[in-house]
Amino acid sequence: MENLVVLAMEPTALPTFENLPIHLREPFLRAVHRNPLQWLLPPHSDDEFELSEQCLARLQAFALGQGLAVVTGKVYRQDTPRWQFRCIHHSSKTRNHRKLEQEVEREYRRKVPLW
Repeated sequence: MENLVVLAMEPTALPTFENLPIHLREPFLRAVHRNPLQWLLPPHSDDEFELSEQCLARLQAFALGQGLAVVTGKVYRQDTPRWQFRCIHHSSKTRNHRKLEQEVEREYRRKVPLW
């Protein structure tokens, strides 16, 4: 656990930072420093928040350090309100609300105009 604390205090040691292109490293660090650096550590099951937005911010901060993103899943408002948050890349099913094609065609021979 001690290694995780040191890692959490130094965002440049994160694999996400190291794998970023040079021009994206500074914006990444600015985004990381908008939240407490402890939020780069994995969340705890006993974490409590007053608002769902605070919980989402905490999860997003952790996900940013991991190179992921979190989205709001199901929201239950009856009885005891609760929210499900999901990884945008690793949920059980890919969402396609915009009805995009399942397969993406790529043009491998890109023609770059010479100026």
